[in-house]
Amino acid sequence: FAMIQRQSFIGALAGSGTAIFMASRHFSFYSLAWGQFVQMAMVLLPRTAARPSAVFCPPVFSGLRNIFHFGIFTTLNAAIGQISTQSITAILGRMLGFGSLGLYDRSQSMSNYVSSGLTFPVMQVVYVGFVRVKDKPVELGQLFLTTMENLTVLLWPAYALMGFLAPQLFY
Repeated sequence: FAMIQRQSFIGALAGSGTAIFMASRHFSFYSLAWGQFVQMAMVLLPRTAARPSAVFCPPVFSGLRNIFHFGIFTTLNAAIGQISTQSITAILGRMLGFGSLGLYDRSQSMSNYVSSGLTFPVMQVVYVGFVRVKDKPVELGQLFLTTMENLTVLLWPAYALMGFLAPQLFY
């Protein structure tokens, strides 16, 4: 787990560095595309080198029902959230222009960085716990409530800090 987090962190640094360097050389939006490419390469190459036997994964269709049953709600929720977010962005851009759209998009991105950056690492561990207790409703409920309580303790101060710094960040 620590090695995966380290590889992700190194990939993020390499991708960000590439994007910033290329943007400073006036490559415009290409800098973001190359930054993402470098980030993915810096994550995938070490993982491939660490475990080359896991690179080729033949498709196995047994057990798909259980996978869809466990993950369909989360997948649909994420898809609907993306449609909602992108629809708002399109409407704002159409009605208010690029200046307002840029300000909205920057604030939305900052908000997503806080929630994703704090919840993603935690949820990678919590999902393992959910799978272990999925057949025990009482324990699953307790784990879910404990997880929500702990995430609230992390996220409220982060969002409060964003609210406090909003004038300096966005104006």
